Amino acid sequence: MSKYYDGKIKYLYKEYLQTNAGIESYNNFKKILYTTEDGLCTILCDKYISGLNLGKTLTMCDIGGGDGNRTLKICNFIHTYFHSKIKLDFVEQSGLMCKKFKEKSVHLSAFCDINIIENSIEKVNLINKYDVVLFIHSIFSLKNFDAFQLIYNKLNEDGVIIVVTNGADSFLRRLKLRIDEDYSDKRYEIDELTNNLTENKIGFETSNFNTIWSLAKFEAADKIKRILEWLSLGRFNTWGASRKLNLIKHAKEMAVMKMGRYYFSEKEEILIIRHKKIN
Repeated sequence: MSKYYDGKIKYLYKEYLQTNAGIESYNNFKKILYTTEDGLCTILCDKYISGLNLGKTLTMCDIGGGDGNRTLKICNFIHTYFHSKIKLDFVEQSGLMCKKFKEKSVHLSAFCDINIIENSIEKVNLINKYDVVLFIHSIFSLKNFDAFQLIYNKLNEDGVIIVVTNGADSFLRRLKLRIDEDYSDKRYEIDELTNNLTENKIGFETSNFNTIWSLAKFEAADKIKRILEWLSLGRFNTWGASRKLNLIKHAKEMAVMKMGRYYFSEKEEILIIRHKKIN
């Protein structure tokens, strides 16, 4: 039994990403959906970050940055596009992930001052004000809106929070709902965040794009298992054969079969949240 597990999925995130198996599972998952080049990060930079008004010096915070691969690409993009020097707070609760990012972060040293913080956002005392805050597929681990509010209060006057997450009716969200039936809590998702923002009169802009990917029929079951292994945080292989087969079948039913391939579409939601209250 997990030393963190008490029927709550948020504790399982913490444990799973403290293991090499968890990190490998996450990276396998990303490669299937986004390819090795990470198309999500490319779209985020080209379509959204490029439209910001960023200065020659800026402060940035990446919440739940994982192994930092996306952080590296985004910082390089900002430096190239805006010619900015960056002061970065990198917040990640997995010590293994922080170690991996520390090794890679030397590539940013010419233009980026980096502070790596190994902790959950609820336990961090952030002293900086930020021009840019990133939540890239990481709001799920927030305990509640209070944690998000802490970050919102750390925005500079013209600061912006960028949230990237699965759409409310997306392929991954629908799978997670089926997987999470055993847990006493739930992941903090996009619909809960937007409701909380509205209740607190915090304005936001929404946008979305679809990540299109496909699997050959002969490899589909194996690749879907890898997706489910990550979404279940390593528990998929402990389940009974019937449940596993039903989840794989459910995933395939959300695809379109064409010429021997399953074609999937994953809806990505983008929230742009600025430091401005609405009336």
